Amino acid sequence: MNMDVKSCTEFVDNLIIKADKLVARQGTYEKRIDDLRDLHVQLPQLMRTLFPDADARIKDYRKSMHVATERDKEGSSEHVERAKVIRRYLDSVKGSLKLRETVEAQEVKLDKLESEVREKEVEAKRRKAVAETKVYGAEIELIDRLRAELKSYKSLSDELITIKGDIKEIKEMLGSLLLATLGT
Repeated sequence: MNMDVKSCTEFVDNLIIKADKLVARQGTYEKRIDDLRDLHVQLPQLMRTLFPDADARIKDYRKSMHVATERDKEGSSEHVERAKVIRRYLDSVKGSLKLRETVEAQEVKLDKLESEVREKEVEAKRRKAVAETKVYGAEIELIDRLRAELKSYKSLSDELITIKGDIKEIKEMLGSLLLATLGT
């Protein structure tokens, strides 16, 4: 009996319906006895299937059934006390299944969130790499511009030196012309 939580819950709901009929004394006496036996067999099997601590649960169930059997004998209540015990244990199983279903749903949500976080981390790393690449590209472009400026400064510097040399030559020529015109 390897079922998912939803199937198990439906199965338990059907068993609860049977137990409720027993408590309400619906059906023939023979049918109620058969249903009681079926439930008495199915409940421990269900516990073994669903719970890792099934042995302790079954032991507790059997103790409760023993007490209920004694009450049934004393009051001649046509096995109603045992049906009530089975009904309480079925409610307990159903509650455990609901809890398990909630836990599984939370685990699915956590797995989904974990996956989204991993995707976002990968995207963040990618964006960081893109940003770094853009920064490096901008730095390289600045370096290229500075090199171009340095080259233009060097050529301007060379032109200034040439102009200074030309001005010096002109001054010398003007100085010698001035001396020559003054001397004559």
